[in-house]
Amino acid sequence: MSDATLLLAIDAAIAELVAGKRKVMLTFGDKSIQYGQTNLTDLRALRDETAANIAISAETSTPPKYVLARFRKGL
Repeated sequence: MSDATLLLAIDAAIAELVAGKRKVMLTFGDKSIQYGQTNLTDLRALRDETAANIAISAETSTPPKYVLARFRKGL
């Protein structure tokens, strides 16, 4: 699961808890974690950490600023 997909899943889980659902379950690969309304702060902290990881990876993976092209004259 990519970080962006995980962030969307966390946002959906937070929205469900805020709407009144008692428990939500997040699955990360082969690991599942169940959150309740009392764990809402933990879930928000996980969301903030995931968003920070996405921001860091976006900063470090900049595209190249130039492209080197070589051409040969073909006969």
